[in-house]
Amino acid sequence: LTITPTLYYKTGDNQEQAIQLGVFSCDNPTAYAKTTAYECYDLMLALDQRVTSRTGAIAYQLLTYICNQCGVQLGNTAQEIAAMINSTVVLYLDPEYISTYRDALSYISMILGGYAIFGRDGRLYVRRFHKTPDRTLSRKRVTSASFAAYGSYFQGVKCRFLSEQNFYPYEKYSDTREDGVVMDLGDIPIVEGTPTAKQAILDRIWEEIKDIEYTPASISMVGSISIPARMRLTSFSLS
Repeated sequence: LTITPTLYYKTGDNQEQAIQLGVFSCDNPTAYAKTTAYECYDLMLALDQRVTSRTGAIAYQLLTYICNQCGVQLGNTAQEIAAMINSTVVLYLDPEYISTYRDALSYISMILGGYAIFGRDGRLYVRRFHKTPDRTLSRKRVTSASFAAYGSYFQGVKCRFLSEQNFYPYEKYSDTREDGVVMDLGDIPIVEGTPTAKQAILDRIWEEIKDIEYTPASISMVGSISIPARMRLTSFSLS
């Protein structure tokens, strides 16, 4: 069962605006006397299909291929993916090393310096890590907030590639900063090639994240339907 909840917002003059809140999968709804309860999951479940054949291509081509295999839509344009780091590197989906297309999506997103989500429009998006706030919210919207007394940042990044091809941690660290967080990307078995080429991929990931700083916080706030359907807040500032 596919559920698409929609919020109808009154805009005045007896007019309403339909705001789609997402596309979700659901099974075995529980019926009560007056209500029905649904346990819903986003469309990442659609990507839990086995990788069955070896495929090599650049990131946008592989993302399109994965979406076609799993019956979902890619929300990014070719130009958006091309603007990301490592977008021209040929990557390989090999069933010997990769179980599902969901795993493959995770690896591709990390190589591009970001992560993947399904937006409220039900399409798949790769988002870049960034330090520019997605949204600036008024303090009046915040109901409670707790901020840490310290800031944090990335001190370095590391990962591992195919075991048959020089398997060891590839690392990149700051020459000036200490006591930060090391982003450990784990195993990324979609990259083949020489140690020099692999290190260059990691170096570009480091350039993408090295200036990101953040303050750990716990915040509750009043929602806003004005947030575009393709956006999920990953960073914000208070004013």
